[in-house]
Amino acid sequence: GQADLRELARLFKRLEFKKFLKELKLEDSDPVIGAASAEWEAGDLQKFIESKNDLLLYGEDADNLVFYEAGKTLRLAKNSPEFKNILADPKINKISHDLKKIKVNLARQGFKAEGLSFDTMIAAYLLNPSQGNYSLESVTLEHLNKMPQGKVFPAQEALVLIAKLKTKLAGELKEKKLDKLFYETEMPLVGVLAEMEELGIKLDLKLFKKLSQDLETRLEKLVKDIYKA
Repeated sequence: GQADLRELARLFKRLEFKKFLKELKLEDSDPVIGAASAEWEAGDLQKFIESKNDLLLYGEDADNLVFYEAGKTLRLAKNSPEFKNILADPKINKISHDLKKIKVNLARQGFKAEGLSFDTMIAAYLLNPSQGNYSLESVTLEHLNKMPQGKVFPAQEALVLIAKLKTKLAGELKEKKLDKLFYETEMPLVGVLAEMEELGIKLDLKLFKKLSQDLETRLEKLVKDIYKA
């Protein structure tokens, strides 16, 4: 008979046969693209700015960033004041996958990203620190049993999946009592680590040289003691 590809995909997933998983040709019986097919209309932008609702982001920088809210997607020109203001507003909670990378890339283009609220990549890591790969594709396969038709998900589809992941992962974090760690420690660290990556950190080279010399001296003494024993 004909192979059950979905059952095979679940088996490959459990055994972490990722190469075989990518080669499976699955028909998606539960399409996710429909919910994000609508674009924001002229009045939606102003309503959103006034509402301060949660905002989903997808993309790597200002050139390809896509916004998503209430089942609709929006692309704003990076030179528009709305683009800059929405990103910089700390009262608008930003949700995405790998927010640190987005924040760093935006900072290098002259944009501030504040209000980083939920990172599905970090949530997935806390729930399974041994997973190994935390790309959106891997996390979606692990938690939603979905795979892209190509190497990555198209932007609109990715946004819908991030929204679904956020709901699912938030519930699992609460269930496993990891929500406090996530919201009070891990998410605040995203902004700190992004700024460290962007600005760098100052090192006391003299202190490091002294520490190196001290360690070398202690190592030489340890070696001598070993040969004496």
